[in-house]
Amino acid sequence: MGLCSGLFDRAFQLFSLFLLVVLSAGCENQPANKHNPADFRWQQFAPREAASEIMKGEPFFHRLFSSSQLPLSATNPDTPVVVLVHGDGQPVDYRGRLLAIPVPSTLLMVSANSIPFPWILIGRPCYFDTADPQCHPRWWTVDRYHQQTAQSLSAVMRRIVPESTPVILVAYSGGAALAHYLVHRHSNVVGFVSIAGNFDVPAWTRFHGFTPMGPGVINSVAEPVLPCRVKQVHFAGAKDRNIPAAWIGHYVQRQTVEGCALVTFNEISQATHTQGWERWWQWVPWEAFGRPGPPENHIDQNRSVTSPLASPD
Repeated sequence: MGLCSGLFDRAFQLFSLFLLVVLSAGCENQPANKHNPADFRWQQFAPREAASEIMKGEPFFHRLFSSSQLPLSATNPDTPVVVLVHGDGQPVDYRGRLLAIPVPSTLLMVSANSIPFPWILIGRPCYFDTADPQCHPRWWTVDRYHQQTAQSLSAVMRRIVPESTPVILVAYSGGAALAHYLVHRHSNVVGFVSIAGNFDVPAWTRFHGFTPMGPGVINSVAEPVLPCRVKQVHFAGAKDRNIPAAWIGHYVQRQTVEGCALVTFNEISQATHTQGWERWWQWVPWEAFGRPGPPENHIDQNRSVTSPLASPD
């Protein structure tokens, strides 16, 4: 009886994993990824002239892209470095079959060179062909937001960014949950910018009918608010059916503490989860983090703003 029960439990777990990846197949399919995900080549979207290398974290290997040679040397404390954390992308092909390598979202890759500061994009575990023997589908499905993933990203950050260098974390979608974790663990983080961030993982899985994620998964809305020193700029899509703007507004409302640094919530009226973010970098008040942004840094007619924060309808 015990053997049969164990086999049934294992079969159920595998079936749950299959359901999760099938249901999440289109979560972040960027416009650039319209072809078969199995044929995706991330090299086509890598920022021009960016340095690229694979670096060991703890315990995973990560591919890095950067505008400067790594590791960075100590810089002027008034010049931050931007660390980018990409979204989940696609774990399966159009037939629901697990990909040998997950397809990353490309939003932050294709816009990195528009950022007015030195920047580094740290690939999440198993993305961008790292040939890591530890890779398993769990790391881009049920454990995509696991603390072990964030800890490995954190180890890479410590290796490449001097503690004296201020950091602005920029994250898209599921990358925002991991970035929230990193802010708490790096005292040199001075800014946090999120785009359609997934901060309430349990609500997200219930909303979409996904299999609940296991122990050790980060849930940002249940963690302490971020340190007062961190300036925060959060964007949500008014037409986002994957991560509703109200969820992001709730997260930001918790972060708004009187007397603390800038915290703003910005709802983009025409944006969905994957559309309408092509020029996100123009909406960020880069000058608030240390020096003026580009001259074209402005807000377009499609953006509605509540600043300071007002709870969305």
